[in-house]
Amino acid sequence: MTKYSLTDLIDLPLKDCMDSSGNYSDDDSMKASHKMNEAIESSKSMTQQVHPLSEFKGFHKQLIPTEALKEGEQYRFHFNAQKCIGCQCCVVACSEQNNNPHDVNWRRVGELEAGKFPYTRKFYLSMGCNHCIEPSCMAGCPTNAYEKDPVTGIVRHMADSCIGCGYCQWNCPYGVPQFNHERKIVTKCDMCYGRLAENNAPACAEACPENAITIEKVNISEWVENHDKADAPGMPDSDQTLSTTKITLPKGMPSKGTAVNEFRFNPEHAHPTLIIFLTLSQLAVGGFIALWFFDIFHRFTDSHSLLKQFGGLFSGAMLFISALALNTAVFHLGRPIYAFKAVKMWRTSWLSREVLLFGIFGFLAFLYGGLWLDELYLNLLSFPDSIRTLLGSLVAISGLAGIFSSAYIYMVPARPAWNTPNTALRFFMTTFILGPSFAIMVMLASQKLQSEELLSFPYLYLNLGLMIFSTVIQLFILSSTFFYMSQTKDRELKGTAILLTTRFRYHLIARMGLLILGGLILPIALIYTITHEGNYNTLFWFSLVNFTVLLGSEMIGRYLFFVSVIPKNMAGTYFTK
Repeated sequence: MTKYSLTDLIDLPLKDCMDSSGNYSDDDSMKASHKMNEAIESSKSMTQQVHPLSEFKGFHKQLIPTEALKEGEQYRFHFNAQKCIGCQCCVVACSEQNNNPHDVNWRRVGELEAGKFPYTRKFYLSMGCNHCIEPSCMAGCPTNAYEKDPVTGIVRHMADSCIGCGYCQWNCPYGVPQFNHERKIVTKCDMCYGRLAENNAPACAEACPENAITIEKVNISEWVENHDKADAPGMPDSDQTLSTTKITLPKGMPSKGTAVNEFRFNPEHAHPTLIIFLTLSQLAVGGFIALWFFDIFHRFTDSHSLLKQFGGLFSGAMLFISALALNTAVFHLGRPIYAFKAVKMWRTSWLSREVLLFGIFGFLAFLYGGLWLDELYLNLLSFPDSIRTLLGSLVAISGLAGIFSSAYIYMVPARPAWNTPNTALRFFMTTFILGPSFAIMVMLASQKLQSEELLSFPYLYLNLGLMIFSTVIQLFILSSTFFYMSQTKDRELKGTAILLTTRFRYHLIARMGLLILGGLILPIALIYTITHEGNYNTLFWFSLVNFTVLLGSEMIGRYLFFVSVIPKNMAGTYFTK
């Protein structure tokens, strides 16, 4: 039998299958079909000679180490960008192996372009988890749901311990942990741990037609000293977490490459429950601090009606807001029923510390508010005022510590717009804007108060002054931060500024405008009305509008805080992040 290759068949002239009139004859068509069958059979025979079936059975052995790990070594991915053709077979195989929904991709393929026309090149980056030596996902987890396997070095996620808080997603600069909405937890690549245990290659490596993904052993101490091979265009700096993935770049590639999605910025998730929690918790802390100030200042006045009406109403309102804020936070979790696990890692996780400190704050605030209500209405307990004042100071300290912990949750290198001391300052300024504003409103809601009493009571002016001063500081922080981000060359910071001036420009205008109105214009108008003996109704409505405007401004501010942040990540494609 004459042997034809598939190339011979492709090169077969069409005229050989035609008759003299240029039409296909039945005989010639049968000949062509016969030649095609011969070529296919020949191709099969040649393939079996070059790659016997026995070699295919052991094919995965070329993709994983054949020797056991030695002390001081761990497994790592080796991605060869010279071989990758961007077919995404690894992505599909990974999703099929792990039964992931369409929006969860443990392995992703990014596209990069390099050079200048006409000497341009395009290549791909296929990335799963980098199984870092210092994994940031593990360091920040509040429930200890991550472990670095002591034998293989693989960073594994324990689904049973995860509560779905998503904190690891904010910490990882590569975007590896991804929230699975079907399971209500975060999930990630584990290098097909079960397959490796059976001496099988990970699904992504086995599916790659070009052998671009393999598993290697790496000496940890040597890699810590020199991990340049983990860096590549379109990838965050490997120094952040000591990524172990080795990347072999194409030969002759220009020194700089650009991700195809370099200049596309998409908003992040708004997290509405966190917007409510952050705003109300800071209001609650500011309110209790204002109540504590009142606890001190009322000793310098003889107005018992002022004490009874304002102290009772304000303490009750603060207890309600505190309870609302703390309960709202639970619904941010994918598995809120397991929220109690969040305090487990308080020694290492800022999220655990936030939960613990706000828990302490809530407990002390309940006792403090209870003492106020008992003294004014029940008289069941007989504690000296000094004890209540001391308890009020503990409430203030624990609340401020809770806000500090909240800020540090967001101050992570993987989200540059958050990773600044200004985040903490903004949270504290919100506290000292909303707390005094609410205190003034409640004071004026006490119907028996007259403007003469207010005029002679320094507590009112203390709150007004604190609110105006905090507003000025907040405006300065917001303006200077925005100016810096708009001028920097950092992609993530620049992207945040672009989002704020394009997609969210009206939100930004509303945020700044309401802050100026509620924090400066209305308070000054309120002072003017008080000093000119305005009536009760005018004063109360001024204060109500003032608080509502400021609350709206801070809510919008928290919304922009979440949606405008641009996280660090690996290169994407034209249609993905």
